[in-house]
Amino acid sequence: MHAEDAQLSTVETHASSPQTLNRPGYQFFSRADVEHRFANLSEFLSQINGIQIQQLSGLGNPALISIRGATTQQTKVLINGIESSNAQNGGYDLNQLPISQIESIEISQDGSSNGYADRAIGGTINIITRKTKSNSQLGIQAGSYGTYRALLSQQASENVNIQLEHEQSNNNYLYPVTSPAFDSQNRNNEETLNNAGFSRQSLQVNSGSEQLTARLRLSQQKKNIPDYYRNHPGNDAHLSERNTVVELNGEQNLYRMQQKWRIGHSQRFENFYNTQGLIGLSQSDNHYRYEKNYLSVANKTTWTQWQHRIDLNVSEETYRSDYRLDDDSKHCLTPQGNCDAFSFQQSTSIGSQLNWNSKSQQQQVYIDIYRQNTSDISRQRYAIADESTQSDAFIGAATGYLWYSDHSDWSLTWKRAARIPTLYERYGNHGLFLSNPDLQQEISNTLTLNSLWRMTEKIQLSGSAFYRDLDDAIVPVYDARGIGRYENTSQATLTGIEWTAAYCADYWFSTLSGSHYDSLTTSEIKSFDEKKLPGTYHTSLKASTGFNISKHHIESSIEYSDDLYIDRSNLIEGEARSLINLSYRYQATEYEAGLRIINLSNNRFLDFTNRPTTGREWLIFLNTRF
Repeated sequence: MHAEDAQLSTVETHASSPQTLNRPGYQFFSRADVEHRFANLSEFLSQINGIQIQQLSGLGNPALISIRGATTQQTKVLINGIESSNAQNGGYDLNQLPISQIESIEISQDGSSNGYADRAIGGTINIITRKTKSNSQLGIQAGSYGTYRALLSQQASENVNIQLEHEQSNNNYLYPVTSPAFDSQNRNNEETLNNAGFSRQSLQVNSGSEQLTARLRLSQQKKNIPDYYRNHPGNDAHLSERNTVVELNGEQNLYRMQQKWRIGHSQRFENFYNTQGLIGLSQSDNHYRYEKNYLSVANKTTWTQWQHRIDLNVSEETYRSDYRLDDDSKHCLTPQGNCDAFSFQQSTSIGSQLNWNSKSQQQQVYIDIYRQNTSDISRQRYAIADESTQSDAFIGAATGYLWYSDHSDWSLTWKRAARIPTLYERYGNHGLFLSNPDLQQEISNTLTLNSLWRMTEKIQLSGSAFYRDLDDAIVPVYDARGIGRYENTSQATLTGIEWTAAYCADYWFSTLSGSHYDSLTTSEIKSFDEKKLPGTYHTSLKASTGFNISKHHIESSIEYSDDLYIDRSNLIEGEARSLINLSYRYQATEYEAGLRIINLSNNRFLDFTNRPTTGREWLIFLNTRF
């Protein structure tokens, strides 16, 4: 994509590159903004100001997202408008969806949106998957640590598109092993990491017309789990997954009304295999099964300056566990043993949004009111007795006033949102955590002021200031044995300032952005009182620049993030995150080739789990269209 095609956008225009701005609080990115420029979704989103990606080292490990200092459970990820976080654990692994299968991405941080409701404490990302009509293409990639990718997108017929993708990596980077298996005296010796490989294959088929489309997505993956402490070569622990998504959606237009609906079913089967027992607490052959059914209906009516939208979302999720190496898991007579579990969650949300635009299109007012009801059931899988139930109801709202002029845009928004405890937090039956069925939902109120200034045709400045208070925050509390339990023990406040400066000329673009947060928790537990929120960088600076000369495209980015705490008591302070990335791309009519280097300076800082990152990574790629 050429810089001359990436002009600075107004509020009515979708941004054409990550270097441009829609408006503070809402951004839109097309497939051209992402495709061939980034290896995966998490790499792209990490470039966006106000977004932090929490990812363990190595390809295949979960990549979780945080928006404006919220936890990953307080941030929603939608796939085609449907919430994709599972009720059992919360959060969504961004790398589950290959970047080649994405059509567009919408990001809402303050409650405002274009066509869908942002009802998350932190913010919402809506990912739209590829349409039925797409160009056919073939792509191959190869990189460091035995990383390979291959993708094929084929227009099988006028209304059928097929996308195939395979990726794998050995992840055999150098790692400081605490106590090497056959050389325990040589502590923290750097060794090539054993049993860290990853592979995934996925298939997506889209079929239909503009009024009715169907989507089928199949994927399977295997992630080996290394022994970070000893790096034992005999370790065979791994987590394998099989995923299926079947979805049918329709759209009808009648006079001033537009109706959209979507119905679907998803399944995920997981197998944690660790028969050698070289990591963790015991030998394992554990099976987990997740199922979700969902229905979404929305009706939008437009009348002169008014737009009204009503939506209904219904879902039900089921979780089952099967501990095959524990003879007592069915009867659950041994307190120290595993117990096969069954849990179920049903959720219904109905909402109404009203939007008004002035005749001059210079003012906009919106209000969103919704009610969410959730009911949980949890019990031993093979017993009806001692069934635990819980119900939650919440009325949320968001409202905002937006004002546009030739040189500046302003918005003032307020959002009230909630986060329902996950089934694991309430009824967890494995690991070093005890269940707490009495957990209450987290509730937040967020007030945000956004502004954007068009200084010239090539220069934009934007800024946001927000204040969030959080009641009944859910935190893990540990006893002297290291056993944890989730509690509603604290309240928290978070104040933030975010800013971005962007310059876009004919052949050169450049951005500079920063986010600065200050947080404070109050708790009856003394060690948690008057501490900063963990798991988020309170200071982050990002810069990027790029040159487009004929068919040559060069981009570089720099990130520095600091002021991170790993634990609630702020006893463990995380290391600063410092990254320099560089990419070159040669783009012709029918093909393109290039090279990406991540972490050019080979900085081995500690990640969110207090483990060293992989260091420098490189990737070469070739894509052709036909």
